[in-house]
Amino acid sequence: MKKVILIVLFSILPTFLYAQVLTDANTSYKTYDLSTCLNIAIENNYDLQSSKAYIDASRAGLLRAFGSYLPSLNANMGYSRHLNTTDNDFTNSNPNSFNMGSSLGWEIFDGFGRESEYSIAQHNLRSSRFSYSNTIDFITYQVYANYINVIRNAQIVKIRRENIKSGEKELEMIRARFEAGIIPIANVYSQEADLGNRESALIQAENNFEISKATLLIIMGMDPTIPCHFPEASITNEVSAEEVGQFYLQAGSFQDATTKALEARNDYLAILEDVSSAEDNIKSANSLYSPTVNANLNWNWMNTELNNFQNNGNAYGGLTINIPIFNKFSVRSSVENAKLNLINKKVSKGKLELSIKQNLQTAFLRLKSAEKMLDVTKKTQKFAEQNQLSVKELFKLGAANITDLSVANMQFLTAKINRVDAVYGYIAAQKEVLYHMGELRK
Repeated sequence: MKKVILIVLFSILPTFLYAQVLTDANTSYKTYDLSTCLNIAIENNYDLQSSKAYIDASRAGLLRAFGSYLPSLNANMGYSRHLNTTDNDFTNSNPNSFNMGSSLGWEIFDGFGRESEYSIAQHNLRSSRFSYSNTIDFITYQVYANYINVIRNAQIVKIRRENIKSGEKELEMIRARFEAGIIPIANVYSQEADLGNRESALIQAENNFEISKATLLIIMGMDPTIPCHFPEASITNEVSAEEVGQFYLQAGSFQDATTKALEARNDYLAILEDVSSAEDNIKSANSLYSPTVNANLNWNWMNTELNNFQNNGNAYGGLTINIPIFNKFSVRSSVENAKLNLINKKVSKGKLELSIKQNLQTAFLRLKSAEKMLDVTKKTQKFAEQNQLSVKELFKLGAANITDLSVANMQFLTAKINRVDAVYGYIAAQKEVLYHMGELRK
């Protein structure tokens, strides 16, 4: 009976362990589609966290600028005691002393400096928000571009593996023909060498695939060594002529795309806010030439005991006008620095406009080139496949040699890889155009 139980246990144990390994592998193997990658990248990106902190700081600056319109209120109280009093002094007077006070101050006029500072704070807040959105746009583009590259490399790995399987079948056929005395041994050696080259190409393709996955994980802010899978269904593997035409209608001409970019690009909108902020900064600096008007209201109280607040308290108010006569040219220096800052902001704005146009022009050229590659690679793949089938038949009949077969196989393999590059290259070019237009969204 014990032997029967042991036999049953040993027969079940390998199956159980194998199932356990499969379960562990499946649970640790994570899948990230395109939407998930975008969400994770935006959540984990360090630059985005920094941009968000700038928004919080800008909000605080706006609140401080609003606070300059409000009066200031202060209160104080104190206690002191004479320590070196004589006996006579101690009997005649109380050595304790209590005091209280409060003050209310309000700046009535400061040469419109407050208005300028409040406007500056508003522009800074809007600029920080646009910069935050621009960071999201850049992260989105990076995820799109690298996800497309991952899928592209995955397709190439598939093609390389299929190529090896095809080469192994051809090697079996050639060996059979050699053993039958139809072809010489040199054909077998040639096919074995060709199969080795195919395996080397697969190793390189797999390495490129793993590198592209690690790069995407880094952009997502994740550990690049985790086992994961990126579904190919997130990106289409074919582009039709209708889709090409629809995209051109969406993007428009280069001039249309440039106009859209200057209206929608968050980095350009941010620099516009920076220019407006610099203009207000000049107004703020010039306000230092103007007189200021301040009103104040004060109340003080002092006594040897905590009583008699009405009789011992004094209240008074006042109005102060401060006229700057000579400030050692400090205001002039502030004004000139503000003007310099405005010039620098306008220069940055002009450079960004040129950069936007240059990037758009480059993106449109890549899109046009990718569109041409779609047509060329589709025809080439069809002809290369027909040629390969024809050469295989001729080789079986003895009308073609091993060199002809190798050339036909290589042409078909190259055509398939070029087709993959063309399709995903066109999709990547679309995303690049949309990004530089400021219209690439999750």
